[in-house]
Amino acid sequence: MDVIRLRTMARLSRFDGGRAVGLRVQDLLNTGQLPYLAAAYYNYSNISFLDDILDEMGITDRIEKPGTNAELFREWKKKRSASKTDMERIKGYSYHKKQRKANTAAHEHGVHMSKSHHAFKNRTKL
Repeated sequence: MDVIRLRTMARLSRFDGGRAVGLRVQDLLNTGQLPYLAAAYYNYSNISFLDDILDEMGITDRIEKPGTNAELFREWKKKRSASKTDMERIKGYSYHKKQRKANTAAHEHGVHMSKSHHAFKNRTKL
């Protein structure tokens, strides 16, 4: 008889693999990493989340665990991108366009930004 270890993650649970190794679920929710959490839910058969976390992520289509469903993940991404307003898209696009322009100008003039400057810029993003 095989034993399957199902991991139901709470807000304080830490990831022990992938690119989010050592990070808590709450940290990923705070930084807006919902696609990473949704990918973990839909694509890994042994990872699940508490119901309140799934509701916060906007996942209404629950899947039976252990199990995966990549098609539901694609549908979740489509619903999530369709729910953004036009102003959010324009604001995000114009912000990134300004950042690219500033970075290109700085590199053309030989100005290289330090790690601490990049960390400061990342903390002050809108």
